[in-house]
Amino acid sequence: MANPFFQFKQFKVGQERCGMKVSADACVLGAFTRLPSAGRILDIGAGTGLLSLMLAQSHPNAFIDAVELDQQAYEQAKENIAASPWTDRIELHPCAIQEFKPAQPYDLIITNPPFYPSHLPSSDPKRKLAFHQESLDFPALVKACATMLAADGICSVLLPVRQAKEFSSMATDFGLYPLHELLLYHSPGHPPHRSITLYHRHQTKSPSVDRLFVRLNDNSYSPAYQQLLQPYYTIF
Repeated sequence: MANPFFQFKQFKVGQERCGMKVSADACVLGAFTRLPSAGRILDIGAGTGLLSLMLAQSHPNAFIDAVELDQQAYEQAKENIAASPWTDRIELHPCAIQEFKPAQPYDLIITNPPFYPSHLPSSDPKRKLAFHQESLDFPALVKACATMLAADGICSVLLPVRQAKEFSSMATDFGLYPLHELLLYHSPGHPPHRSITLYHRHQTKSPSVDRLFVRLNDNSYSPAYQQLLQPYYTIF
């Protein structure tokens, strides 16, 4: 059973009421996604509020809108944000992204979206909402990102590698193009299990690709992973 909370250096994340728990992949997404010039940030599918809290820490001048459909996750994220140092810079919205109407576009959009097909549902309602595309499929998500992203904005998306290729193909149809990809590996010798892709509105002939190993073959955390998460994890 997952711990009811996860303690970071500057904030704490309760998670017992959320289908999407704190994961190493999501933490890499939050730590890797940096746009110092961002004044407005959108977190689609906030869950526990983890990504909003990480970006509030790393972007001290940004205002963050976080959208979460599930009522229990919304209440949990609300508590996590209220207990953080950044309550005045994160606003949580209890609705689907399809219903959200922002006043202005965003410099940075971040999302760890549902990626399992809706025809393979989980028996747990919270996990079904968090992991399956029934409430938010890729076309709806791509459309939301393309509609709400500023002209020079960046959209950061975490997905399994196969689904990332599918998402990228759809994003191109909406005028969003891969700028940079980070492939995430459990350890050397294993294939990549996740892709974090940054999208923008300008076509790039050869998007850059980096690789990050969470652990080394001796099961210790890799130096690159430690450096990336050092501002957040209490163990580094």
